[in-house]
Amino acid sequence: MNEGFKFLEKNNAYLVQKVWNALFKGYIEEAFSLFANDAMLSWGPYNFNGLTEIKNWGLELKKNFGELKLIENKIDVKGEKTVQKFVIELSMPNGFRGTLPGIAEYTFKKGKIKRAMINILPGVAFIKRKNIALHISKFQLNLMKTSR
Repeated sequence: MNEGFKFLEKNNAYLVQKVWNALFKGYIEEAFSLFANDAMLSWGPYNFNGLTEIKNWGLELKKNFGELKLIENKIDVKGEKTVQKFVIELSMPNGFRGTLPGIAEYTFKKGKIKRAMINILPGVAFIKRKNIALHISKFQLNLMKTSR
């Protein structure tokens, strides 16, 4: 492997990290300038094709989860493919906080992300102790309504 190719591999890992950092800080244009115009992104069962759909996904993600932080566990680069294992820490408008582990595979073409396959694994949600009774009572009310 020549030195230029090694630099490209390191560059791909850097681009992946740059996307997440920009996205979570709310810099949508900067985050998605690193995607090809005809890129494809999958987030679990949802597919987003083209830059416009991918940007809309990013805006919705940021809108629905006020605080987002990605903790990278591992990133492997092999040529034009990069695999990243991570945990996302998040907060929701209802006060819940959570952690979601995930794994993503990225494919690059001409220095841009061509494909991003992001799989979020089951995670954990946390609520404040004072809110537990409120959430349990809402759950019991809903359960009573559906059991009739």
